[in-house]
Amino acid sequence: MVIVLVGFTVILKVVFHVDIPLFRIVFALCLIYFGVKVLVGGFNSGKDKPTVLFVESQMEVRESDNEYTVVFGNLVIESP
Repeated sequence: MVIVLVGFTVILKVVFHVDIPLFRIVFALCLIYFGVKVLVGGFNSGKDKPTVLFVESQMEVRESDNEYTVVFGNLVIESP
């Protein structure tokens, strides 16, 4: 896919004289991806923690969980 995008930008530059800074765009998207990744739980967030990201959710209280993480969402905790 990257090779196709590079070829497409070369064709645009040669034929239509349109310069698209592909590598700058890819670098910016990588920075945005890593920034969002840090905001929503870091690089080593495990699935063993109850986490809610960008949604509404309901969970029951479990004895083993003492921390619930909610990022840009809503969590209703119910007791059994």
